[in-house]
Amino acid sequence: MKKILVLEDEASIRSFIVINLRRAGYDVIEAETGEEALERLRANPDTKVALLDIMLPGIDGFEVCRRIRATNTKIGIIMLTARSQEMDKVTGLMTGADDYVTKPFSPAELTARVEETLRPFFAMTGDVAQRRARSAEYYAACSELLAPLGTRVARPAPSDLVIGDAEEGVIFDPAAPADAQHLLTGENYTTLDAYGLPVGGAPGEEALVLSALVAQRAGDTDGGAPIPVVYLFTYFREDVENADHLFVHGRLVPLSEVEDRRVYEDERYVSYELSEYFYTDVQTHAGTLCEQRGDVCWNEAARQRVQNIYDYYTSTETLARLVRHLAA
Repeated sequence: MKKILVLEDEASIRSFIVINLRRAGYDVIEAETGEEALERLRANPDTKVALLDIMLPGIDGFEVCRRIRATNTKIGIIMLTARSQEMDKVTGLMTGADDYVTKPFSPAELTARVEETLRPFFAMTGDVAQRRARSAEYYAACSELLAPLGTRVARPAPSDLVIGDAEEGVIFDPAAPADAQHLLTGENYTTLDAYGLPVGGAPGEEALVLSALVAQRAGDTDGGAPIPVVYLFTYFREDVENADHLFVHGRLVPLSEVEDRRVYEDERYVSYELSEYFYTDVQTHAGTLCEQRGDVCWNEAARQRVQNIYDYYTSTETLARLVRHLAA
């Protein structure tokens, strides 16, 4: 019997879904919160499909989807949402979902979507990685959805901005020499997030990412494996002045929502710290990545180092002092 997880916080809706799926012959696992859903999946690794509500207490359905995809490329994921906005659909696809259903829906529609999602998983004989190589599909969907909005959506601009080293006296890890604290972080421009998903809506759109470097062996005090914690997006000033939204990690974000995250501006560029659109809790995010890598010593010292770096570099006041042009 095919096993399905249903994540829905409203008991009446969850009961409706569970009853109809069981009538259709599925073995159904129920969860009321995102945290509970992740626990149920760990206890039931043979689950074939996850139905995820988006609006949840605690971590939302998008974050649950990201965490599932970080460790499981085979499970089918369908997003359940009461909202019909196109951007929710794009966000779901870009975080790793295979399909979506907009509530209210009929039992027949839900069952059909499950069958449609399951079919490729049982029929596929090639490399699973081929199924996950969906960046081109994401970009095509984004292009179609964003084109009608034109200049109302500002898009990331290429720039030479960097985040400077921490100020003198800042300590991220007391076990490391005071004059070597700058070696505990690294930064780079990237088109993909930590899970391999596009950060923008078109090929070449990048974010400047600052990572905490975590030791790979207990007792080491130097750098090590990168854990991305800060995502900085830069735009042409003219584009921002003519727009009312940004497109970030599959989400259409109102500019009014992120004005307090503006950390740099000059005559040509405007930059925003937008890490909150990539994860909801830095410790859970970092722990998931370390577990996925398998070659990182994720102990209390590592947790505190990541937290200290996160607290320092996600401060808008700090970034306003540190962000500069590379040649400056």
